[in-house]
Amino acid sequence: MLGVLLGIYLFRLGLSSLAIGLVVATGLAGSAVGTIVMSFAGDRLGRKNSLVFLSLLSAVAGIALVLSPSLPVLLTMTFIGMLNGTGTDRSAAFALDQAIIPSLVADIRRTWTLAWYNVLLDGGGSLGALGAALPNFLQHRFAQSTLSSYRAVFLAYSGLCLTVAALGQDRARKQKNCRQADCSVFSGCIRWRLSDRCSGRILVFPPLRNR
Repeated sequence: MLGVLLGIYLFRLGLSSLAIGLVVATGLAGSAVGTIVMSFAGDRLGRKNSLVFLSLLSAVAGIALVLSPSLPVLLTMTFIGMLNGTGTDRSAAFALDQAIIPSLVADIRRTWTLAWYNVLLDGGGSLGALGAALPNFLQHRFAQSTLSSYRAVFLAYSGLCLTVAALGQDRARKQKNCRQADCSVFSGCIRWRLSDRCSGRILVFPPLRNR
């Protein structure tokens, strides 16, 4: 969707062709730098945490388009937000997905899973291209101005990125709690076995609580 709307929206803001090219190029440069950084730091920071962080940064790009600041500020925010104006998802998050997905399935199903991942990715891109008609729909349905309708779509994009980040963070927190609970149960079992062997009696110790 951004690949279709971005150039049109920037043109309606009054930017020149050179400025539009700079915005798109800066966003792609940010995406390239983000991919390089994740290739070195993704495993160190944690892949799930990295995806959450990238979703938050993507929201910055949508907010930049909504606010329509001066060109230097816009370029800075699009670089940080890794704005992708090409219409394809070839970003730092995509690189992390390629590393995560094979570890989730058996070896024999890796190719099949990655193939379907790309099918869904491209299918989502196609639906997103159809979503480029949303500004026109908002203009006629709710009598919004041209720029306001575009900004509403970009605001929804940022909201979606923030929602993805919140869901990812919640899932990571639940998995961490589950691992801590499993560790506590395991520690309780070890204490029970040691007590039984040392005293010859069956003493049931409660699991160790996390502090």
